[in-house]
Amino acid sequence: MKCKNAIQSFLDSEDSCYIPFPARLHMVFCKSCRNEINTMRNIFNNAKYQPTPEIPVDMAGIIMDKISDSNIAFEKHISFYRWLFAGLVISASMFLIPYSDSFAWLKQHFGSGLEIPVNIVLGLVVTSYAASFIGTHIDEAKKIIKIISDKIH
Repeated sequence: MKCKNAIQSFLDSEDSCYIPFPARLHMVFCKSCRNEINTMRNIFNNAKYQPTPEIPVDMAGIIMDKISDSNIAFEKHISFYRWLFAGLVISASMFLIPYSDSFAWLKQHFGSGLEIPVNIVLGLVVTSYAASFIGTHIDEAKKIIKIISDKIH
């Protein structure tokens, strides 16, 4: 067994007190591995018995206080153009669904009554996308509504 394999087999064992037989056999003939494995065993055994530091009971409160005291603000915005691009992709795919082979197969097996539920689902998709778009760009929506209302009056 090579030195690298002997040390790796010791590290792979779940219990640091147990040294696999091939590694023990290698340690008999290799002084450097014997010293290294014994040093690692001592470190692992000492680490087991080290007392854990005490953690304050209200650690979450302390962390949240530190965060609120900091002046760092993080907001992730998706650009207006990405929203429009995604909307165009969704709209194009919805208009192409009736021309797909899968829809033709469904229509053939389930009849033409399938078009109404599919159109309802597609309408819900468009409505939810538009609602989430307006909800995330509410400031721009308010400006557009104000401009339109000023032109009307």
